[in-house]
Amino acid sequence: FPVTISTFLRKYAKVFRRVLKKRGFKISYLRKKGVGYCTSGEYAGRVILPYYKGGKLVYLNARAIFEGDTKFKNPKEEQLGYGKTQVIYNWDCLYLYTKVNIVESVMNALTLGDNTTAMGGKTLSSWQISEVVRSPVKAITIILDDDAILEAYQLALQLVPYKRVRVVEMPEGRDVNAIGKKATIKLIKASPYLGEKTILAKIRKHR
Repeated sequence: FPVTISTFLRKYAKVFRRVLKKRGFKISYLRKKGVGYCTSGEYAGRVILPYYKGGKLVYLNARAIFEGDTKFKNPKEEQLGYGKTQVIYNWDCLYLYTKVNIVESVMNALTLGDNTTAMGGKTLSSWQISEVVRSPVKAITIILDDDAILEAYQLALQLVPYKRVRVVEMPEGRDVNAIGKKATIKLIKASPYLGEKTILAKIRKHR
């Protein structure tokens, strides 16, 4: 019986590793970031993406890898005392770098690296915006999925009074993880920092 369980877990692990490798990740890199997976319990069949603040675990995303499951199953607000709008993935990077990237998902943040934070959606909560504004970061690159280009420029408008801001327009139907780090960096370098008038014009164009 123990052999059967052991064999099952090894096969389960191979599935998770194969899926993550197909998304361009090295398992050793994900291990350093605390990424793991569950084979039983509430989050069975999900990759666990931990959120840290000051080196302390404060939240997590439980992302499904099998079709048919709800994409994310996150802790309930009553479990932790706060919900996903009151956390930021890789919060510490706001205090370690002068230039940071803001993306939607943890997978996209992991793809780009240590100077990238994820907000868990297309729009930021007032709490998340406040955290970014009061951080010492000087320049921000907003890289949302292509279907959130309007939201990206609206966010830029909120941040431009306080930070240098630019927006990366992603190829149709693609995100950071899909095109990869090198291609995304190329798009970042080709995207200029914007003033308020330019941002307003972009908002009018994409409405």
